[in-house]
Amino acid sequence: MLQAIYGGKSELSEPGGKPRGEGAVCKDEEGARIRMEATVLGHRVTHSQSHWQTVETFRTYIEQIIVPDYRKVCKEEGLRVGEQRALLQLDVYPVHTSAETRDWLKLHHPYIVLAFVPGGCTGAVQIPDTCLNRPFKASVHESFSTCVVTNFSAQLTAGVLPPALRMDFKIAPVSWIQ
Repeated sequence: MLQAIYGGKSELSEPGGKPRGEGAVCKDEEGARIRMEATVLGHRVTHSQSHWQTVETFRTYIEQIIVPDYRKVCKEEGLRVGEQRALLQLDVYPVHTSAETRDWLKLHHPYIVLAFVPGGCTGAVQIPDTCLNRPFKASVHESFSTCVVTNFSAQLTAGVLPPALRMDFKIAPVSWIQ
């Protein structure tokens, strides 16, 4: 299960983010479909102003992804929730190592034991980075590059000169994320 963090001040920055208020209508139907599929698969979509993980989005990750998975494994293996330790391997990103995060985990999930991968070693020894992130990022890069080349090629074929080439990056991701 993954957590995707989009940059923005509100849920409007997320795929399928719905405007609030009377008479508000969500026009991002494709984004809403993608979000629903991700949710059904157990993935979570959230936002932060910078699109980087914050203490709040990390807590959401723990509460909505790590803890439910931990409980599921405990149930499947006949282990007692809270008594069985869970090892969570993380990089040394400041949110992960902060006293605020560690204190919150000790208070709310004392069974989670943190193990930090030393700086500069994440790509070599952290399993999610080597097995999931690297191929995922390569696939996203390739898909996005193909999307850009296809878009610009179509414009050039239609007679648009290079200085006038344009790409709307607000709608482009919907076509290449899949």
